[in-house]
Amino acid sequence: MTAAVLQGVPVTTADVDFWIGAPQSEHDKVLRISFDLGASIVTDHVVKLPDGIQLHFAYEIGGLKSFAQEKWRARKLRWLGQTVTVLSLEQLKRSKESVGRPKDKVHLAYIRSALALKRRRK
Repeated sequence: MTAAVLQGVPVTTADVDFWIGAPQSEHDKVLRISFDLGASIVTDHVVKLPDGIQLHFAYEIGGLKSFAQEKWRARKLRWLGQTVTVLSLEQLKRSKESVGRPKDKVHLAYIRSALALKRRRK
């Protein structure tokens, strides 16, 4: 949900999700890079940075096409002094609708409200 927060959705999130544009079999390389940068390994998909922020690595995301296809629809935003590529609210909405976990249903209400507000402003 960090991508949604960066686009004005008023929610909080406990971690930062990173969609890795590589197959799941590459997770050891991702964890090694994280470890070399000072992160502690929590699971095969989660690391904790020295400042306490947790990063969650995803290798595929439900409801979306391939990483390469979705990357072109994503947005470029400034975050922590860097330009980062994040999924658009529409992409996040499609993914949350597809996955359908209870927390996704709650997030969907906020994402839909933000999209409606954005359309009204145009």
